[in-house]
Amino acid sequence: MEKFLSIEEKPIKTNILELINKKELRDKTEKTEEKNEATEATEVSKATEAIEAKTEATEAIEAKTEAIEAKTEAIEAKTEAKTDATEAKTEATEAKTEAKTEAIEAKTEAIEVSEATVSKATEAKTEATVSKATVSEATVSKATEAKKNKLLDQEMENLEKDFKKIDNRKIKKTKKEELLLRIFKILNYDVNQLEELTSITIQRDLLKGKKITEKILELVSELREVYNSAYLTCLHDNSIYKQKFPVINLIRQILKCNFLLMTPKVVSNGYEKVTGKKIVTRIFVIEKELF
Repeated sequence: MEKFLSIEEKPIKTNILELINKKELRDKTEKTEEKNEATEATEVSKATEAIEAKTEATEAIEAKTEAIEAKTEAIEAKTEAKTDATEAKTEATEAKTEAKTEAIEAKTEAIEVSEATVSKATEAKTEATVSKATVSEATVSKATEAKKNKLLDQEMENLEKDFKKIDNRKIKKTKKEELLLRIFKILNYDVNQLEELTSITIQRDLLKGKKITEKILELVSELREVYNSAYLTCLHDNSIYKQKFPVINLIRQILKCNFLLMTPKVVSNGYEKVTGKKIVTRIFVIEKELF
């Protein structure tokens, strides 16, 4: 029985394999047919698209040709209009030239007529100008003399003003010197000229004394008449309250106005025996200001 079964199984297996192979062949053939149909469809669609594109291109070319024809017609119309305009211009220029020539001829005739009248008028004018010149010479000479007199008067007035200014300056300068010398006479210095002030030494403590400060500050009202109070702070009303040493500032500023300097110096006078402290005296030396 086993042998019988094994013999009958073989043809059944072969039949199944053949069927499977047939099915695969069918499937392959169907797929190839589908592919062929698809390729044919794509080729047909591409061909139709190309034909449509060509038709569109031909239509565009036809439109371009129509536009070119329209442009040519417009150009021809423009050229015709230009030719007409040029012809009209030439006609107008010819008419203008004719009118100008006629006007020139008329002007020449008028000039010929007017030359005679002009010559007569010039003769009359020359006679009138000669008579006017003789009259005006006398008036001009009078006017120049009057101007010269006015200028001389003005110059004399200006000179008088200048001399007055010079005199005032001299008076101010002398008053300035006098006041400065008075200040130093208050400080017990026998001085009569500004040159004598140079190389004078003043002790600082002397300028701090109450009596000297009172005497020097009494001269402020006179100093304001000669010196500019806006420029010098020592001549201000509140200088006594604002400044620590008003007399020192006053002398220093007024000396500077007269080109003199009050330079401070410290002189040592040895040492104290008990404390060993350095004994110092503060002085001011008056010197000429170097330019």
